[in-house]
Amino acid sequence: MRILFLFCFYGLIARAAAQTSGICDKSLLWEISHPDLAKRSYVFGTIHLISKDKFFWPDSLLWALDQTRMAVFEIDMIEMANPLLQAAMLPEMLIEDGQTLDDFLNDPVDKALLSKYISGSKLPASIVKRIKPVFVSALIDGSSPMAPTKGNTTSFEKEILTQARKRKMMVDGLESAADQFHMLDQTPYSEQLSDLLATIKYQDSTSTDILAALTDAYVQQDLCGLWQLINPQDTPGFVGDQTYILDQRNLNWIPVMQRMINRRPTFFSVGAAHLPGPLGVLNLLQQAGYTVRPVAPQH
Repeated sequence: MRILFLFCFYGLIARAAAQTSGICDKSLLWEISHPDLAKRSYVFGTIHLISKDKFFWPDSLLWALDQTRMAVFEIDMIEMANPLLQAAMLPEMLIEDGQTLDDFLNDPVDKALLSKYISGSKLPASIVKRIKPVFVSALIDGSSPMAPTKGNTTSFEKEILTQARKRKMMVDGLESAADQFHMLDQTPYSEQLSDLLATIKYQDSTSTDILAALTDAYVQQDLCGLWQLINPQDTPGFVGDQTYILDQRNLNWIPVMQRMINRRPTFFSVGAAHLPGPLGVLNLLQQAGYTVRPVAPQH
């Protein structure tokens, strides 16, 4: 799989190495409690795409689902699967004024490199070249919410949603699909395209090694390891305003999470990169007066 799989950590590579990791025990599943609340809620850090042979149910995850009444994802997974919503969002993915990616490229070598990359898509090249650069890699690599998972991969969100439906739980999202599209489309096309080309050029054995290390750290539920693994200055291929992609979204989510937690016990599933760090979800919840702690195995 390609280096853009790293996108599935929702910006893990965007963090500055000098930052501290905040709360990051060896756990992906965390309990959220408050003295004024009789029931506990839970937050789980996901990897949005993983090979089926690496997929696992962490200890206590299914148990925690049984303790809650609502499953909340970054976006509402049921809504996102609606073909009408997908059709409505497609225009947001297109470059304005009928321009194509070729209009932003002068170097014939870069044009040839991009054309070879685009050939990996099931869509005609003429259509792909009309898509904004930030979405091109996500669609081709399968990490976009609008791209189906490949036969040898699955997503924790998909599996958790299946379990939530079995339990007849309510399903909701912390933000809308439009919010996520806006988040990805924060930078000029020229910068998006520059990052896309850097990513393509970076797809070598090094990227495979990094991906394997990230996946191994995730399987070991090592939040600190995930946090510290990559220096973003040495890793091309992540586009957009990185502060907004992680920190600002975390800040936006906290009041939404508080309202949900105060109404009913809730199970949250968000990208693992959102959990640790000074402005990570765990630390922000703690600052808001909640107690967060790793969940011990339930047998």
